[in-house]
Amino acid sequence: MNKIGIFMNFWVKNWDADHVKYIKKVSGLGFDILEFQAQALLDMDKSRMDEIRQAAKDNGIELTYSLGLNPKYDVASPDAKVREGGIEYLKRIVERIGYMEGKLLSGVNYAGWGSPDYIVDDKSEIVKHSIESVRQ
Repeated sequence: MNKIGIFMNFWVKNWDADHVKYIKKVSGLGFDILEFQAQALLDMDKSRMDEIRQAAKDNGIELTYSLGLNPKYDVASPDAKVREGGIEYLKRIVERIGYMEGKLLSGVNYAGWGSPDYIVDDKSEIVKHSIESVRQ
């Protein structure tokens, strides 16, 4: 049977919410998966991450992660320094997801969230930068 999940931000708008509370809530509602913003992991120490990971295990909840990549970390940017910063930022997030034993990162992780502040007719260079960055 397919697993059913829900995004924690269905209930809250901030990233530093009580993740354990929502793990218990979704378990009680019959969900299998709780998705939350991956960026929040960067603000947590290992003991907090351990607490969340254990609560998920205890409640039979799989954690998944998503993000909307801040434009200052745009891995498709024409600016090499912005791309490099974005690659390092994503590496830190993926490392944290690995620590959480996570297997899924979704969302806008291939370019900056929202519309760029420039217009292009040919997106091939943007796509090229994005592919190269994500591969790294």
